[in-house]
Amino acid sequence: MASEGIIRGKTSPIGTWGDLGGYWGGAPHGSFAFSSAESPNTTVPDRVYSCKMPIPPSTVQWPKAPCENGNAGGLAGRYCFSRSYHPGGVNAVLCDGAVRFVNDSVDTQTFRYAGNREDGNALGTW
Repeated sequence: MASEGIIRGKTSPIGTWGDLGGYWGGAPHGSFAFSSAESPNTTVPDRVYSCKMPIPPSTVQWPKAPCENGNAGGLAGRYCFSRSYHPGGVNAVLCDGAVRFVNDSVDTQTFRYAGNREDGNALGTW
């Protein structure tokens, strides 16, 4: 239902819209929703409407929150993944109200199942 995310660019002189935590754009642009398509703290970049500060691999400013500029880059889809500064995982809230620390090493398919309702897939122990 909910997970931590890393907000990039709060100190950016060009604003904070169109990115995780942004005040403009909404979920269609990747602003305030997260996808469980990748495990927590994945190295796969978030693809937001307008990544104000794309992170090249050598940059240490937001090493755990890489992003791609979906709009200007002509890239399909907009999504943000679960991310945190905690070592080894993220805190997530499940639909039954439980709060769980989800390890970065969780099986990606299991994490996808957890994020999809009514898909008929059993989670098992995770």
